Amino acid sequence: MLNKLVTIAGTSVLLALSTIVGAAETAVLIISHEVADYAAWKKGFDAGKANREKAGLSERYVMRDLDRPNFIIVVFDPGTPQNAKRFVSDPAFKERINKASISGPAEIRIGFSDPQ
Repeated sequence: MLNKLVTIAGTSVLLALSTIVGAAETAVLIISHEVADYAAWKKGFDAGKANREKAGLSERYVMRDLDRPNFIIVVFDPGTPQNAKRFVSDPAFKERINKASISGPAEIRIGFSDPQ
């Protein structure tokens, strides 16, 4: 089990990311932003699952901030950093994320786990 501490918008979130067996590194895509209505956002997010799968992404965690329940943090396994970059640079994704976010631009992080 690999533990990473991610600080997003002043909120610390402890993520327990499972290391994929046999992989030297695990790519990670983290997107966080505030939405107007979590339930409405989640419905739209769930409807986009086929698009994310087609892009090679699978969600690991969909989280809500403890003190701000409309602030969401989504952790994806993109397979590769290139899949993550391609996904977040898609104009359709940019339009959806900008429309959903009420607190300014979403914070998008692409990285990889450090194998232990």
